[in-house]
Amino acid sequence: MAKKNPKPETVSPALSHVSVSHVSKSFPSSEGELRILDNVSFGIAKSEVVAIIGPSGSGKTTLLNIISGIDLPTDGSVRIGDTDITLLTDDERSAFRAKNLGFVFQDFLLLDHLTVGENVLLPIQMNGIEPRFGLDEILDRVGLLAKKNSQIGILSRGERQRVAIARAFVGNIPFLLADEPTGNLDVANGQKVMDMLLGFASELGVTVLLVTHDPEIYGRANRVIDLASFR
Repeated sequence: MAKKNPKPETVSPALSHVSVSHVSKSFPSSEGELRILDNVSFGIAKSEVVAIIGPSGSGKTTLLNIISGIDLPTDGSVRIGDTDITLLTDDERSAFRAKNLGFVFQDFLLLDHLTVGENVLLPIQMNGIEPRFGLDEILDRVGLLAKKNSQIGILSRGERQRVAIARAFVGNIPFLLADEPTGNLDVANGQKVMDMLLGFASELGVTVLLVTHDPEIYGRANRVIDLASFR
């Protein structure tokens, strides 16, 4: 991982820590209540890179959805900075997520009918977020400036994930969630993507929580949390 050189001024002081406290999540099933997460608790320090691992079905993506406010826990709470997001309304969680969280997904979640540049700028334009970088600067830093006006469909998988990284970091977000960010990439492109993601996070002092099953990836985190240990 790149040497850390955090810039505290790029991160809101109120959003310097993440706390997951006694989080459980259950779903109804034909056989009764199905508990996916059971009393999960941990904290993430400012600028820390934490990896979540665990076997299939252990609730990794469910936990990420709860931390991001996409879903609510059955029990427990999640605090990001001074905000307990589990106490917010749906609209408040959506607004909080848009302004404070960046996302990088395995399936990229880019819009094929938009250009590379339009995909990068879409979230900050929709949500009125102050950009951290100009479009040309962020695309140059991920090696895609020459493809600013290209359609997403012509890009390789590695290039698409670099667009997703540019989209995540172009806004002034303090916290990044990544769900299997290298899952659709070969080993070489996966390492390049992680170099880029962790490099940005280190430079900007962004806190990162990533879900992965790849030892090469979670081995680069500051800390690893195995959801199997909460069973």
